[in-house]
Amino acid sequence: HLSSQGVALTKSSGKTNNRKLVSYFQNGIDEYLRNNGVHNEQERNIFFENFEKLFCDEVSTLKRDHTTFLFTSEHFHSRLVSTCGIKNLKYFLDKFFDEYTIICYVREQSKVRTSLYSTSLKKNNGGGILEFQKNASPKDHYYNYLLSFGKWEEVFGKESLKLRIFSKDCLLDDDIRKDLLANVLPEIDSSKLYFRFDSINESLSQEESIIFQK
Repeated sequence: HLSSQGVALTKSSGKTNNRKLVSYFQNGIDEYLRNNGVHNEQERNIFFENFEKLFCDEVSTLKRDHTTFLFTSEHFHSRLVSTCGIKNLKYFLDKFFDEYTIICYVREQSKVRTSLYSTSLKKNNGGGILEFQKNASPKDHYYNYLLSFGKWEEVFGKESLKLRIFSKDCLLDDDIRKDLLANVLPEIDSSKLYFRFDSINESLSQEESIIFQK
């Protein structure tokens, strides 16, 4: 376990993907919040009523025998789209931590778009690829890495930011988990960890996409 080597994962930040931590600082209401009964500002306040205290208490407890905290989520990129939101996140985390390493895994934008289209089809949002592509723009925070990661660099500093290519050819042993540990926590003994691999949310093939559209 990572915990036995001094690395903590928190529960108060939300399962899965530390989604509650991200949502606390994002603007607007997305499917995660709606699925948790949040449809307006009043319900949002109720949902997050004890969040800061629970997070503080958990971190304080974990700090007794952990030196590093690890938060992973693709939603840091997709939901925190304003510099203000990222600044608020850092201001909150600064109460508990004084050093940061932010590692971002990116892939070529057309591959990102194809993956999103595949996910959309799986969610029964049928339709052709041309229709799906209508709202894609190089000015979009989601695809413009210079724009999006420039915001993180501005808030956390260039020295804290690491960019990696999300590709099997670039990942250590074709495994993003091993690659992350090697680049962020090289002191961790990976031989003591169990890397079970469950293949989930793989992109549909061209033939499968045609079937899902029908």
